[in-house]
Amino acid sequence: MNSIEFFDAIGLAAFAIQCAIYAVSTEVPAVAVVLAAVITGAGGGLLRDIFAGRKPMIFHSDVYALWAAIAG
Repeated sequence: MNSIEFFDAIGLAAFAIQCAIYAVSTEVPAVAVVLAAVITGAGGGLLRDIFAGRKPMIFHSDVYALWAAIAG
């Protein structure tokens, strides 16, 4: 794992956890909390890679969305 992947993992977890905390505060079901965490974490990484002009990591990393679900 190189440093870019390491810091990307930290950012993914931070956004997924932040979204999960917000979803819990709105008292939605647990499935919605996990789904919101995945969409926020993976979607944010997708947009970041597109704006940076890179191939999105979600398309070449098999477990990217799985880590967002675990963080949620």
